[in-house]
Amino acid sequence: MAEAPPELGSLLECEVCCEQFDSGQRRPLHLPCGHVLCLDCVTRLADARSSALACPFCRRGVAVSPGGAVAVLEQPSSPGPGPRSTRVKVFSPSMQLVGQVDTFGLSLLFPARITASAVAFDPQGNVVVADTSGPAVLCLGKPEELPVPVPKPVVTQGLAHPVALAFTKENLLLVLDAASHSVKVYKVDGK
Repeated sequence: MAEAPPELGSLLECEVCCEQFDSGQRRPLHLPCGHVLCLDCVTRLADARSSALACPFCRRGVAVSPGGAVAVLEQPSSPGPGPRSTRVKVFSPSMQLVGQVDTFGLSLLFPARITASAVAFDPQGNVVVADTSGPAVLCLGKPEELPVPVPKPVVTQGLAHPVALAFTKENLLLVLDAASHSVKVYKVDGK
């Protein structure tokens, strides 16, 4: 294989470890913010307690499951005013797309509009989203089950504008509520 010209070299390597991308552990992963890291760095940078990952460059979040699956929340730009569409994509540890669900698909399954503002994995490996329209925290199920027939409510009261969430290994759900400028802690049933 021919070597890349020097000006393209930085585009073909991870911005964290500076190693060249490949199809294995150094497979490129595009974070929602646009930065690109290799799978190995994403796995190493994910918080061991909450399985959350903040981009090391701009601090935006993605989620990494205990088993290595990656959930990404995308907010594609939409022309004009009005609510923005959101999409949750889940990838296997080998970075194969396992499932995805968007605002439109969720609106077909759930009686009210859902606007996902954050994504996380619970300790059992379920995909969980914060919904600013509800406001609520909803479980979308296991990655391989997406899209789920009906999202399961996890928290439906006491939230005004949830914008971030994380689970601890003790099965506590931490929710950042932007409206009340607080972090709310919930004990979540492990079922």
